[in-house]
Amino acid sequence: MRSRFVSRILECVRSNRKIRFVLATAVILLLAGIVCAIFFSTWVRLFIDHELVLRPGSMTFEWWARPPVRPFVRVYVYNVTNADEFLNNGSKPVLNELGPYVYM
Repeated sequence: MRSRFVSRILECVRSNRKIRFVLATAVILLLAGIVCAIFFSTWVRLFIDHELVLRPGSMTFEWWARPPVRPFVRVYVYNVTNADEFLNNGSKPVLNELGPYVYM
């Protein structure tokens, strides 16, 4: 029974070009998927390493030489003036604001 079923399927595949095309396409896509699954992280790492190197002519070099946005950063630093009382007695900290330090 089983061999008759398999032989009918094989006979149908041999006689029908559409089925052969679909099966061949499925096998090719399956193999391509397996190759991508195995090598994808390596390809991504190679691409990132290639793009992040600062060498003349690369996109990252142009962005580094002439940034697309002008950086503007304000940094505030706070000094705890009663650090010993705060750490030992648990009293409320008294903060002294230093800054802003501006980076342009």
